[in-house]
Amino acid sequence: LASSDHGTGIPNFVFAFLLLLVLCLRQPSRMQAWMWRAFAAWVATRTVMHVVNLAVVRCPIKNEQACELFYDRDGWWAFLPSNMLALYLCLRPTLRKNTQAAVIRLCEGRVHRLAAAGISGLLGGCSVEEALATARDRFRVVDLSLLDAIDMADNTPAPLLAQRSVPACLSSHKCDAFISHSWHDDAPAKWAALQKWRASFVARNGREPRVWLDKCCIDQTCIDVDLRCLPVFLSASRTVVVLAGTTYLSRLWCVMELFIFAHMGQDLSRIELIPVLPEGREAQDTADIARSFAGFDASSCSCFRAEDQEMLLGIIEAAFGSLQHFSSAVKAIFDQESWRQKP
Repeated sequence: LASSDHGTGIPNFVFAFLLLLVLCLRQPSRMQAWMWRAFAAWVATRTVMHVVNLAVVRCPIKNEQACELFYDRDGWWAFLPSNMLALYLCLRPTLRKNTQAAVIRLCEGRVHRLAAAGISGLLGGCSVEEALATARDRFRVVDLSLLDAIDMADNTPAPLLAQRSVPACLSSHKCDAFISHSWHDDAPAKWAALQKWRASFVARNGREPRVWLDKCCIDQTCIDVDLRCLPVFLSASRTVVVLAGTTYLSRLWCVMELFIFAHMGQDLSRIELIPVLPEGREAQDTADIARSFAGFDASSCSCFRAEDQEMLLGIIEAAFGSLQHFSSAVKAIFDQESWRQKP
């Protein structure tokens, strides 16, 4: 750091000295604040050196010692705009925090997508790169205002529904929610629960939600390919809306969606639980749903295809060490106080 070649030793020495002082601090908040000040001092010193360098180079009367110290053979002046921008960022705490938060979100999104692609690779027997490329080509969202109750009446394939969905970019956060539900729950009650969430979203955001919904966003001619991409689709969604009825936790693919979210280290507050309560059975089904979470056992979940069940349970067990540990994680999700406060 102390190299004096072309005068870089001065700002580097200032930064090194301030960095040593920062390391003596004990409080993380003070350490972070002084780290930024040290960086600002380093950038400011470099900026001054650049300006002096320009003055020396353009001065008609050149001093040999000054030229030796400041003369720029590597094009310092080219970095002057970036140094000015960095200095401005250091001196604006609000802008700095917003920039830092944006970078963190960008990095987290990338990490979560890579983790999801790893799970997709296990599901489909392909590499992480292949899983990401496939998901990038097949990710779609649908505007909930374009759907009717009859569209959610059953899981009978309806290829025409795919025409209501549109392609979406994995990294653009265009998907407001991933809708997780069981086709074995009461259809009218599930539609009512989805509309309840939709109304709440519109009230908060002033627009219709764009969601990933299996019946609209899965290619009915290549279902297995899209199912392999579910982890990546889920990681690209802002929230996960769980339409939880009495059969939700008995379906292994539903449980797999919760597993993916938990395994990627996502914020559990991003899961929104909407109970599916048939008219006239509200109290009984509310109690049944609570019991299904409290007594959840992953090994008792069922799947349409036996080979899928063996594969999915194997992935969950490998990730959590045992099915019992995963079952405890699912129970912890339901035990969140924020869920108990939801209507």
